[in-house]
Amino acid sequence: IGAKKYAPANWVKGMPWSVCFSCVKSHLTKRTAGELIDKESSETHAAHILCNLLFLKAYQDIYKEGDDRLPGFRPGGVQKVPTFFEDLRT
Repeated sequence: IGAKKYAPANWVKGMPWSVCFSCVKSHLTKRTAGELIDKESSETHAAHILCNLLFLKAYQDIYKEGDDRLPGFRPGGVQKVPTFFEDLRT
């Protein structure tokens, strides 16, 4: 179905990384709930998960500008995680 839905090698153009992360989460949720096959594509959810992870791996090299993660979650970013006691003070 992807070959009919998208142009050949369309993924190489890049997309926001959040799209891939969202697809992974969606397919993982469905797979975890016991659904093995994606109803739209007739492929396994596991195949979709792996495909999107491979897109993300490639985008680290070929589409860095698509990295739309919050700054604290990017390499070198600082994400302050409050401790239990800091949470109680607020």
